[in-house]
Amino acid sequence: MKHKKTPRRKLVEKLDKLWSQEVRKKMPRCIVCGATTNLNSHHAIVRKAQSLGVRWIVDNGVTLYPLSTNYIVTGKQIGRAH
Repeated sequence: MKHKKTPRRKLVEKLDKLWSQEVRKKMPRCIVCGATTNLNSHHAIVRKAQSLGVRWIVDNGVTLYPLSTNYIVTGKQIGRAH
């Protein structure tokens, strides 16, 4: 059975989406490969560090192309970035 989202959860999801959009506006290119399409927003300081109050700070965000994300995480390049 699916649980109803609480008003707080809905707000958090909305703020996450807005943060992501603002990061991609501020940084329209992947920081690794320079791609300009299919970008994802990522936290420079992980968002689980909420106690630091950085989850929705746009300056804490970077944009990465999906294959570049893999490179950042594993250190191995897979395929062409774009």
